[in-house]
Amino acid sequence: MKTKLLTLTIAVALGWFAFALSGFAAFEILGDDICSVVSEYSCFEDEIERARKGELSQSNSTLVNPRKNLSPIKEKYSTQISLTKDADGNAHVAAVALVPDDGCDVRVNGTQWLNESGKGHDISTGVRRYGKLLLPGDENRFDIEYSQTFYDPAVLENDLDGLTMVVMPIPIDISVKDSSGKMNDRILVKKGETIEIAIHPMFWEYDLPGNDKIEWELGQLSGTGKLSWEKIGTKGSKISIQMEESGIFRLRATINGISFDYRRHQDVPHHRGVVGLQGGDYDYVGVYDYDIQKKLVDRAYLYCTQQSDKFLQDKPFDLSVYSSLNPIFPFQMKGAPKCNIFVYVVAYEEGVKIDMILRLPFMYRTPPLVEEWCNPLEKIRTSPYPRYWVHCYDRSFPEPGFIVCGSEHMGILDYDGRWISAGDINVVNKRACFPGVGEDFYPVEAFRERESN
Repeated sequence: MKTKLLTLTIAVALGWFAFALSGFAAFEILGDDICSVVSEYSCFEDEIERARKGELSQSNSTLVNPRKNLSPIKEKYSTQISLTKDADGNAHVAAVALVPDDGCDVRVNGTQWLNESGKGHDISTGVRRYGKLLLPGDENRFDIEYSQTFYDPAVLENDLDGLTMVVMPIPIDISVKDSSGKMNDRILVKKGETIEIAIHPMFWEYDLPGNDKIEWELGQLSGTGKLSWEKIGTKGSKISIQMEESGIFRLRATINGISFDYRRHQDVPHHRGVVGLQGGDYDYVGVYDYDIQKKLVDRAYLYCTQQSDKFLQDKPFDLSVYSSLNPIFPFQMKGAPKCNIFVYVVAYEEGVKIDMILRLPFMYRTPPLVEEWCNPLEKIRTSPYPRYWVHCYDRSFPEPGFIVCGSEHMGILDYDGRWISAGDINVVNKRACFPGVGEDFYPVEAFRERESN
């Protein structure tokens, strides 16, 4: 969609871009009215074609007198594009193309871009694409000397010339793809796999210019809930990186010292349709070491989405179908917390059989309780022995699929640092990012696959 801007003066802005978000305007143009602003890439190309056919933002129609107009007539224009971050943290980058009839000298932020004044050319070949994105924090000032060149014009004939600068603002909306091509939805990859990152989803489809001033950082989540940030060596508007460390990572772009975080692109509902995570919240990239970790995460999340009532507190739970051992205490009673049962069942359904613990003097067995998972002196074992073993975690950097527990609750860590558990109000829920506010939840155990002999 083409959006015409009102003429703006340097002193007073008489119009502003219609895409500007809430808060202070994140995009505006000051100076001479030479710009045509579009919102989509197809419109960007269409507007360039219209300009090449003579539909120009700034037309110069000069009555030619060969005795006076043998030399080029030079016109000067100055336009500044502002891409500042607004009050809500939003900003744009922008792609630019100049379509002039005849040559131009152009300086961008004082640096020479084009040096074609006086050379002349036909408008159909006049498109000049600026090879970088305009970035927030830069001045983004275009100083143009347009040279109106004449080619043996007839006496007293109008020579129609001019130029258009086509501008496409692109909201900064970081997009991530995993190795299978899945985009912006539970990015969970194995250590060593590659992810792709772009400043906006548009970049997956269209080859827009990169920029070596766009830097990227990964922030790894620690066992205390803090993030440690490290710069990625690759720069640009679209990059690929190999995830060489396992863990849970936040991602951000840093442009001229301004940070923009990777955020959720859709709401994430909890069980029974209750919205748990909002689009626009921080999102994460999860990296696991062993396939069993992903299996546990996927199985646990499946319980979040399928509206299972298996672990409700207001009904008993039959354990006898999950164990061949006898005697066991077959029913977790109505009203009893079932978070430990949830972990036991999820693991069982993915082939990890956690050994039940014999309760003396009652002589029945149950899955390990929360306090036993949290006790470093308690040995949680699995059977059959050769396939998996339980690793006591040192709490430094958690990974998806780790077991999380506190004094009264436990669950399985998801790809994003939140954890999935059987809740206490008839839901299988996702708890807040650990450690919870005023709570002491830590990842304490992880299942590891044994090396085959």
